[in-house]
Amino acid sequence: EDAPEKFQRLYDYCKQDVVVERELHKRMMELSESEQLIWQIDQRINQRGIHVDLRSIDAAIQLVEAEKARLDAQMLRVTGGVVGKCTEVQLLVKWIKSEGVEIKGVAKADLLDALAGDLPDRVRQALALRKEAAKSSTAKLIAMKSRASKDGRVRGCFQFHGAATGRWAHRGIQPGNLPRPRPSTKQRHIEDIITNLDLRDYIDIQYGPVLDAMADCIRGMITAGPGHELVAMDFSAIEARALAWLAGQESVLDIFRTHGMIYEHAAAGIYGVHIDAVTKDQRQIGKVAVLALGYGGGVGAFQSMARVYGVKVPDEQADQIKKAWREAHPKIVQYWYDLETAAINAVELGVVCKAGPPKRQVAFVKRGSFLWCKLPSGRVLCYPYPQIKQIETPWGEQKAALVFMSVNGTTNKWEETKTYGGSLSENVTQAVARDILAESLVRLEDNGFPVVMHIHDEVVVEIASGNDNALNRVEELMAVVPDWATGLPLSSEGWRGFRFRK
Repeated sequence: EDAPEKFQRLYDYCKQDVVVERELHKRMMELSESEQLIWQIDQRINQRGIHVDLRSIDAAIQLVEAEKARLDAQMLRVTGGVVGKCTEVQLLVKWIKSEGVEIKGVAKADLLDALAGDLPDRVRQALALRKEAAKSSTAKLIAMKSRASKDGRVRGCFQFHGAATGRWAHRGIQPGNLPRPRPSTKQRHIEDIITNLDLRDYIDIQYGPVLDAMADCIRGMITAGPGHELVAMDFSAIEARALAWLAGQESVLDIFRTHGMIYEHAAAGIYGVHIDAVTKDQRQIGKVAVLALGYGGGVGAFQSMARVYGVKVPDEQADQIKKAWREAHPKIVQYWYDLETAAINAVELGVVCKAGPPKRQVAFVKRGSFLWCKLPSGRVLCYPYPQIKQIETPWGEQKAALVFMSVNGTTNKWEETKTYGGSLSENVTQAVARDILAESLVRLEDNGFPVVMHIHDEVVVEIASGNDNALNRVEELMAVVPDWATGLPLSSEGWRGFRFRK
């Protein structure tokens, strides 16, 4: 009664929401029976929740807070009382410049660049403190505690069809975005750290810095419930397998059907040697190539992936690697072009256009204001408001390209997006991988293995302790090839235990 005009605006807003939802319902397809089933399983998984170790989380949070206070005190001392906290970024940059050192900022890349050079001792100490204190991943501990119910389970972590490919998005504690432990930190070390969270100096000496050790333990804070164990199973190189299957690259599929040495196989093609003669360094190059070049990536994509794996090669060599990889994978390269041609023709000609070998084709068709892409599973991807426009390529040529509307992941705005064959192949491949995962969720649930987590190509189930055959049975269920994916070699490997791990 105090603000009727505000309530009226609220009522009008809510009415318009209903109008919009009705119109959306008219435009969108109903879920298929299989997708409806997967959605129902998704709801069960979300309601079941992920069990977390609240006692250890509380102890870890106390340790993190004490450690950050200690680092802040050191920062205050090192900067002569100017910077009181490691999080006071602007003040820290200003102080560093007052010490005669020019620095862009204190983001991770800037820190690493600065610390690699010559610095005054006090500036080096301050930057090292900032680097040590900047472990934002430890905020996951707070998220786990605040989102856990009284039974110690965190619910609502998975958003059905959260990505355009149909893959799930992760919400809440975001189990798909948990930090990986440092390579030197093994599972036995994580168990030891969690057991001794009240011994700060012990953790620092054995596994420090302390905040790094806490970040290593984030995954381990996810556990099975009392009297239970986790069984985790990970599809092996699912995207590389799915892409080769879609494109008909039998040379790659034969590798997966036999010894599975896909990185050595790629390196052998790049260096023109027998697979048995591939060196350790060449294998690493092959690994980067497999992960970076399958979707039309060039030198930039290769170098980005190379940095992740600590591989350093000049751009000229990266370009040669790219060319050699493409020569060794002609069916995959042709698949990029076939997908792009099929999508463009479907928009321009208004007919169904297909790409890929028989029985594993994808089909494009434009209906109304959508371009649909039917997958081998029968599910469809959607590209809204498709158009064919002339664009300039990165190498300066003009070409026709598919353009559609989507939400920009950086700006979060609904805007025009251009795509190409490599990107379309990535969409289709990830969508196929998603469908394989989704069918495995159904089989696991139907066979009495309750799923608590799934992350792209990994599934985690929670079983009662004492089920000795659980690991083998889960592996068998995940290795089943769907009827629509005949000829696709699947393989998985996993572990069982109380704490979640990588």
